[in-house]
Amino acid sequence: MSQNRLEELIGEALSFPPGLQKIEAFERAIAEADVLGEADTAFKLRSDLIESAIFNGQGDRAIVAFAAYLKHADQNWETINPHDLLWKYKWILNALPGLPQISKSKILDMVSDMSRRVESAGYSQRPAFYIRWRVLAEMGDFEAAAADIPKWRSEVKDGLQDCEACETNAEVNFSAETLNNEQALEIARPILTGKLSCTAIPQNTLGNVIRPLMRLGRIDDAVKIAERGYRMTSKNEAFLTKVSEFLLVATHTNALVRAKRIFSKHAIWALKTGCYTRRLRFNSVASAFLKKLAQGKLKETSSEVSEVKKRKATSSVRMQLPSEHPLYQPDARYDIPVLAGWYQNEARKLAVQFDQRNGNRYATQCLKETYDLAGVEQD
Repeated sequence: MSQNRLEELIGEALSFPPGLQKIEAFERAIAEADVLGEADTAFKLRSDLIESAIFNGQGDRAIVAFAAYLKHADQNWETINPHDLLWKYKWILNALPGLPQISKSKILDMVSDMSRRVESAGYSQRPAFYIRWRVLAEMGDFEAAAADIPKWRSEVKDGLQDCEACETNAEVNFSAETLNNEQALEIARPILTGKLSCTAIPQNTLGNVIRPLMRLGRIDDAVKIAERGYRMTSKNEAFLTKVSEFLLVATHTNALVRAKRIFSKHAIWALKTGCYTRRLRFNSVASAFLKKLAQGKLKETSSEVSEVKKRKATSSVRMQLPSEHPLYQPDARYDIPVLAGWYQNEARKLAVQFDQRNGNRYATQCLKETYDLAGVEQD
């Protein structure tokens, strides 16, 4: 163990592009800094790790790092930047509902803790109310979330709030999840037309409007949005939920080549993500896609091949899946019903875990709607 080794590990972490390798490299550097007693360096590295993990689909790793990050901040409050800490607290709270093992009461307690810190730092309660109604909505408690939305809107913007594009997108998502489809699309208008944007918008919004469009029967519009959205999200694991929605559109429209390509490419994301709501959404849509594939209902579309050919019902298919997959086959030949059953079972298990944590049946209802929109029946 040495200072030189620590510097090597830090340099390695900084050299990697965004992704899992970078996150793991930061973790190695943090472990070295802790052993050497370099508390300030470890604090800075944890800050970098949290940001990298949050924006690359590994929220669980960010949560682990945040506990020590917050402890150090509390012990050195006079030397840290409260704005940076509170911003990261927002990221962490957004990630917590994606872990079913963390209780609803624990999540809300942490929201209250952030609220106290926001007040102590001299900011308005806008970010605290915002985070509260968003995490409540993600856990399916829409009535409680709705009660906090007016409180959020009434608070002033003073530098700790999300950008206008992100806040607008959050309202789009809330309207979509509460089945206010026309309202969701109307709120999304300035984003869809390019008047509002940021690093994560319109990507998130393009995924959030898919179900409202499909519920309203506007399938052609959903296809256009899905094609646009997939181009913008296919390289960032943080957008797995949105990619899943684009897979849902391809499944609904029976577009074999597109659906198969999306499923094969992003199955590894679902296996590795630290956000289990994202995994649940992908597994739900994947099982619906595979069921349709087994039934012979999917076809190659004219935009993908020169001739449209109907597929006959089949029990096996060739596709590339990651070697980490529990059902991985070296010859890339898969029994479709078996694969579909695996994804359905995984989705059901996660839905039950989330329903138990949330105290409702929101996750199970979302799973059912996925099948309904895809046009298949659950076993």
